[in-house]
Amino acid sequence: MGLLLFLWLELRISSTFIQNSLLHFFLLLLFISALLISLYLLPVYLRYDLPLLHYFKQAVILMVISVPQTIAMILGILVTTIILTFLPILLVIGFVPFFLFPNSWFSFQAIQRSESLLIKET
Repeated sequence: MGLLLFLWLELRISSTFIQNSLLHFFLLLLFISALLISLYLLPVYLRYDLPLLHYFKQAVILMVISVPQTIAMILGILVTTIILTFLPILLVIGFVPFFLFPNSWFSFQAIQRSESLLIKET
């Protein structure tokens, strides 16, 4: 979470003070990739027993090979945000489950898909 905050601050500083479009593009790309990797970190951590850096590697691999599931997770989070914007009483009832359900469901599908691809190769 600290890395995302740092990247967001760097993005704001780059757009305000530096105003170099190439640097701004790379910071934006780094920020988006860090957000997408963070979508897969918790499911990978819960599913596998790996050394610390291998969790990040596995999350990157899942993000790259499961593009439809990644897009579905992003759309699920956007739909959840829209629903919670129009029905704010649901924030009190189930803020966390509304956000975690699409993430956990589609990341589980991505993990199953990657495991089935690994089984087919061997």
